[in-house]
Amino acid sequence: MSRKIANKIEDLPKLKKDYCRVVHLTKFPESYLASIIKEGLKYNYGMLSATARWWGNEKEVDYFSDDFRFSGEGTHAVVMDVPNDEIRLHDNISKSPGIVPKKYLVGIIDVSDKGKKLEGILKPLSVFAIASSILIVSTNITGNAVANLTKTYSNILGAIIFLLGLLGLFYSIKK
Repeated sequence: MSRKIANKIEDLPKLKKDYCRVVHLTKFPESYLASIIKEGLKYNYGMLSATARWWGNEKEVDYFSDDFRFSGEGTHAVVMDVPNDEIRLHDNISKSPGIVPKKYLVGIIDVSDKGKKLEGILKPLSVFAIASSILIVSTNITGNAVANLTKTYSNILGAIIFLLGLLGLFYSIKK
């Protein structure tokens, strides 16, 4: 019998009593997700906590990450509901089986959207920072009347804002 695996957060089942919700974020390809459906979530780092997070309270679960390695385009949250007694086994480095059985899989959610929203803001903000830094450095344009800074401080501030703008622009183009 085939069981339903949710593909949206709102379609996930209610967390059962004495269970915890495990969330593993990944950018691996569809074949990796297919192997989780077929075999379960393998972790080869000794403990499940090296590759996933879990919560006992469904309202506190975080399906997203601000870490660029686990967010942005192609990111999926593998969601499993595991009994509390069993989760303890996965957190014991000497007894850990290295796999969470597929029977606990309740969802594979595409969580790319959160990262896309943040990345969408980055490029215009970076261009604005670069343009602003040029205005700050150019004493002829602003006359330093805005912040009443000396030329040295104005140049330092302009250089910092310029570098931050370049870094943001580089990151947004790289994506």
